[in-house]
Amino acid sequence: MGCHPQPADCYNKFKADMYRPNIFQSIQNANVIRINHLDRLLQRFGRSLKEFRVNVDKYFTQRISYYDNLADNDGQKEKETNDKLNDDQKSIVDTIQTAVENRRDQQCLFELTGSGGKTFTVNTLIKRLIGNTKKVIVCASTGMAATLLISGKTVHSAFKVAPNRPVPNYSANSEQGQKIAEADIIIWDEVTMSHRKLIDSIEQHCRDILPYDDPMKYRPFGGKVVLMSGDWKQLLPVVEGSTSPIEHLRASFKYSAHYDDFQKLHLTRNMRIGDAEANYRKYTEKVGTGYYELNDDGEYVRKRFVPIHKNNHFVEDAADLIEYIFPQELLDDSEQIDTLGGRAILAAHNENVDRINTEVLHRLQGESKIYEAIDEPTVDCPYTVPFLGPECFHHRTPSGMSKHFLELKEGAMVMLLRNLDVDASLCNGTKLIVVKMMDTGVLCKFVNRPTNGEKRIFIVPIYFKHVDNHGQLYVALTRVRRAEDLFVCAARDHPTKKPKMYNVVCTRICGPPII
Repeated sequence: MGCHPQPADCYNKFKADMYRPNIFQSIQNANVIRINHLDRLLQRFGRSLKEFRVNVDKYFTQRISYYDNLADNDGQKEKETNDKLNDDQKSIVDTIQTAVENRRDQQCLFELTGSGGKTFTVNTLIKRLIGNTKKVIVCASTGMAATLLISGKTVHSAFKVAPNRPVPNYSANSEQGQKIAEADIIIWDEVTMSHRKLIDSIEQHCRDILPYDDPMKYRPFGGKVVLMSGDWKQLLPVVEGSTSPIEHLRASFKYSAHYDDFQKLHLTRNMRIGDAEANYRKYTEKVGTGYYELNDDGEYVRKRFVPIHKNNHFVEDAADLIEYIFPQELLDDSEQIDTLGGRAILAAHNENVDRINTEVLHRLQGESKIYEAIDEPTVDCPYTVPFLGPECFHHRTPSGMSKHFLELKEGAMVMLLRNLDVDASLCNGTKLIVVKMMDTGVLCKFVNRPTNGEKRIFIVPIYFKHVDNHGQLYVALTRVRRAEDLFVCAARDHPTKKPKMYNVVCTRICGPPII
């Protein structure tokens, strides 16, 4: 552009407009907040404010963080949280906290599985550790899971790993390397969705960044306490071109080199559910482990097709499903956005998703606007693009991408497909409402924005074409706590027969069956 920007001059000129302290804050404190905020923004792109020669060294020693001061500011809340733990949860939290305090002498590797308040238990543990000035790395395999954890980040963000290259790209002397080396514990949620090559690579890197004379260099994960949590009944790692669940199993954490070194912890009791919900939870557990029933010979056999729960709502037509979940009076009422955000229709295949989305969009009031994706090649390829032309790609929708032609209306609900800013809850799966449509972009606002560590339970109906992968049906059924909140759209094989759903389960990985 013919210019030579000076970052230091630019910062000094506009720093007063970057943050305005309130009457209770000093100018010094405002400078600390401003500098730390700018640096955090740059770190999301792998950069640091120090690279731009801005004289800010004196402020970096005064990091301000809510969680760094958790023990001082929220001591009463922490006590109240501890009182809510049941015996199983308290035992697990105490066990891991003791291991952190004595990590050079005790078992340091733990695997936490189950569905009995796992997120609440992990967040309570994080609060305790941070309150005791321990250095904690909290990460999850997905952006949505990371937003539910205190100080949570995606695994790729926490360890600076590129999506297509499972090897960290920083040195032991870098700021990121020092952060990993000094950590007391690594908490990794939804580990069941992570590829074992990524786990083994990070384990190796945790040892490589330590000095050669450090005895911890020869212990798994550099002697750190590691807590891997997840639910094996849910989805497994994505394996491109796979043809059977066994390939997903072999790519999972259970085939990691150090899996047998982990002490197994299991949560079964959940204080959040009452007697009315216990029956539905047992039903979903049976689905997640294969759904076994007695046959005529008195033997338990696994059912490929499982019955719909007696308290689930059942419809046979997608139009009826849409009318139940998104009635016209709800779509016409702009004040019911939170109610709208608490509902969703899940489908296993994109063609069903597109068809239902189009129908719901047409029911919204107002004019629609069609946005066209950029179709210019990012790589100079003289052999294919000139002959094929970009038009042949306009009607293709690869996995993880939106359609080339995207039709929207004000008031329509959209969902992010990329992790933009996990700290701000802008990640893959975040629900947003379209507020304003412009020629070059769309202005959106949050729907049911996640709060610190609080998991919101959505009312989720379901529309099915047969699922293809392990855990898909279980994940869909467990999006609700009550069977009455679930709608299932499926076809009957015969008018007099009860509707059933196809269930794919890799029984070698999900644990013993629930009888």
